[in-house]
Amino acid sequence: MIEPRVPPEHARIASTIWWVLAGVAGLIAVAVSVFDLPRELLGLLILALMLVLIMLGVPVAIAMASAATYGVFLSVGFRGLAFTLQEFPFRSSASWSLSVIPMFILMGFVVFRSGLSAQIYDAARAWLGGLPGGIAIATNFAGAGMAAASGSSIGISYALGHIAIPEMLRSGYDKRLATAVVAEAGTIGQLIPPSILAVVYAGIAGTPIGTQLLAGLVPGILLAFSYAIIILVWVQLRPIKSAANVQTSYTWPDRWRAAGRVWPLVLIIVAVVGGLYGGIFTATEAGAFGALAAIILSWITGGKDFGAKMLAALRDTVYATTAIMFLLVSVSFLNRLLAVTNVAAWIAQRVGGLQLEALGFIGLMVVLYLILGMFMDPVGMMLLTVPVFSPTLQALNIDMIWFGVFIVMMGEIAITSPPVGVQSFIIHQLCQEPGLLPEGEEIRLWDVFSGVLRFGIGDVAVVAILIAFPGVIYIFL
Repeated sequence: MIEPRVPPEHARIASTIWWVLAGVAGLIAVAVSVFDLPRELLGLLILALMLVLIMLGVPVAIAMASAATYGVFLSVGFRGLAFTLQEFPFRSSASWSLSVIPMFILMGFVVFRSGLSAQIYDAARAWLGGLPGGIAIATNFAGAGMAAASGSSIGISYALGHIAIPEMLRSGYDKRLATAVVAEAGTIGQLIPPSILAVVYAGIAGTPIGTQLLAGLVPGILLAFSYAIIILVWVQLRPIKSAANVQTSYTWPDRWRAAGRVWPLVLIIVAVVGGLYGGIFTATEAGAFGALAAIILSWITGGKDFGAKMLAALRDTVYATTAIMFLLVSVSFLNRLLAVTNVAAWIAQRVGGLQLEALGFIGLMVVLYLILGMFMDPVGMMLLTVPVFSPTLQALNIDMIWFGVFIVMMGEIAITSPPVGVQSFIIHQLCQEPGLLPEGEEIRLWDVFSGVLRFGIGDVAVVAILIAFPGVIYIFL
């Protein structure tokens, strides 16, 4: 993968910002160590230290764990810290409900590594390719279909990007549309079950995992259709640049043959979503059955290199599961800090003093998450804010399951939006791979961001529907 070249002046600015932030971190560390501060102020400064460490590029889990354990040590001393280190890692990870995480991750990686995910793109193109902007619409709905068999936004975008971006560019599509639709199609994966973010949120907030997973189904479907509408409008308003007239013709036999090849994914989706919705499986059982089904179906359709593909999927699953568990352990340290310093209750009292209604508080959260999304990923945003604001949410009688869907949605908006949208950076880096793009084509980072901002209209519309009609998450529950 080709690394992007950074202009010298940008490198100098970045270096200056880094040293300023490092100085701020040092000042905070000295202040909390030297001065005898009230508990609440100490906790707030430790939270500020954690944010600065994240902005310096320290991984979220490490920044959270190191800052929180130091704050616990300053608050309750060595014995309290020893108790925290001894008890909280086990408490936060030794939960049967969290066993669904490796199952869903394994299922997604098996689907990706075995090539099953490519079949749904072919079927979507066969059925939707005849529409104006049909390849982009097919990519969008293929992302929704993959989301029902994989909970990884990045995995979905990576798989679709290799297939769809070169094809759209060869067909004359606007490069902003070609890259943005792939970036946005991946975000649907964290709303439509199975969703790793929904499982992580349920573990933090204590909501039922099965209910939390199904709550994202309708918003995910709404998001997919809102993106399709944006594509249709885009290609009508700019018919030359975005190739509104580039359509692909398929006969009915071609369509049915393409649909027939997606039967492995259909079985996996029925096993997971149908089992959850019908009450046949618990979330963990659905994940296990889905992973087993993915392995068996990959073996049936996988060819000679099945063993190598499964080893790669297992390796990826171990890496991803370990990272998530480390994050959950880190948030347990943060919870301990918030408890011993009384910060969560203090913030709840101050927010209560503002006399905000539930709608006003949600508006405040929208602004906060858009800001946090500039330098944090969705998991980090979730782990940092849910423990802090849970008392306030409960005091305002805000449905915690609804808030889980809301925070996942805001996290997925942040992961694509400038200036630090990780998903957009991944798509840009993908486009730098030698031989991926047609000869003479070049994709700049701003091309991706420019397209993503247009799709933001659909994000805003779905968030507005969630706020105006919160009961929409319970349609299938």
